[in-house]
Amino acid sequence: MSVLPNGRGILRGGFGKFAERTPLAIGAFTQYDVQTVTRFDTNGQPLGPAVTFAHTVGSPFKTPESIVQTVAWDERFGRLFFLKAAYLHRNGSHAYIVDPDPARGLLTLASAGESRYWEFETTGRYLANEHRDLSVSYVRSNSMRDLNDYDQFYGNFRNPIIRKNEYSLSPTDVPNRIIVRSNMGLGGSWVFVPLYEWRTGFPFSQVNEFQDFVGERNRAGRLPSVSTLDFTLARPLRFRKYRFTGGLKIYNAFSTGNERDVQTNITSPDYGRFYNPIERSIGFVFSSAKP
Repeated sequence: MSVLPNGRGILRGGFGKFAERTPLAIGAFTQYDVQTVTRFDTNGQPLGPAVTFAHTVGSPFKTPESIVQTVAWDERFGRLFFLKAAYLHRNGSHAYIVDPDPARGLLTLASAGESRYWEFETTGRYLANEHRDLSVSYVRSNSMRDLNDYDQFYGNFRNPIIRKNEYSLSPTDVPNRIIVRSNMGLGGSWVFVPLYEWRTGFPFSQVNEFQDFVGERNRAGRLPSVSTLDFTLARPLRFRKYRFTGGLKIYNAFSTGNERDVQTNITSPDYGRFYNPIERSIGFVFSSAKP
């Protein structure tokens, strides 16, 4: 809806209810092989009797769904400057989760998982022409959900250890993110396209020597903040009737740390140490089109 004259200010909004994906293997859950868990001490002796988990289904299954609301304000200042502010809120329900009960020897599947996500985004953009473009965005967000989602244990990449479900921060929760994009024309038809991103690191949990969670999940701390600069340097080329665009693509140009893993075992001497940084990489970009 246009609010200001000549389309200088536009208010947008939306509401939707969406059905989510249902894993095809949900109906076969009670037919899966049962799991037997035995714990041992440092000398290899059992700490107690083995626990066999029978597969059972909780309340009748429902289709996972989500309700999404959005509102956004776009405003143009003169011919070159644009401002956008947007808010999005999403509530999910009936997600499939699994929850173990060692005391009764049950592993229960139920469509009882919930999730909540909201974000507020502000973006400013300067657009002079096709090759003089700069935009800066800041996003503030929060993501919460039930953490024992079905795919985590019975999807393509399975986690073999199933622990009690908990509603807490999502593993990909990022409270703050800044993104700077640009498109700059250089001499000789070269185009330089940088992309800078800074964001908060993902949260992690503490575990003990038995891989049981210690304290609230995803509340032990966060991985280091990520700060990366990627850019593309390319130019158009032509051979006979074909047109090409070719150049270089560099990821994490300054090779900053940005570790992606952490030692979470509180009994380890390396507890809290970060590993696996994002390395600098160089590739080629190539595209062609027939006029």
